[in-house]
Amino acid sequence: LCDRRQRQMCIRDRYTSVFWSVAYGDYNVNKQQGKQYAFDKVTARLHPGAVLLLHAVSKDNTAALGEIIDWAREQGYVFKALTEYQG
Repeated sequence: LCDRRQRQMCIRDRYTSVFWSVAYGDYNVNKQQGKQYAFDKVTARLHPGAVLLLHAVSKDNTAALGEIIDWAREQGYVFKALTEYQG
């Protein structure tokens, strides 16, 4: 989370704050739990307008990402750049 000072700096410098809505403890490289675990965690939490936070250090995410994207598209989800998103 950010504090008041950080929010004021973002406003002053015309930055947009974006917070994720789907995340799990994938950043811990010593606690990887496999491709299926990553797939299950992400797909169970996916929802319209979701902003995904997936850490590149996760071997689980690397292994599951293609299947996550394919599954999401099959469900009707569309991936967009944050600049295209109008929540």
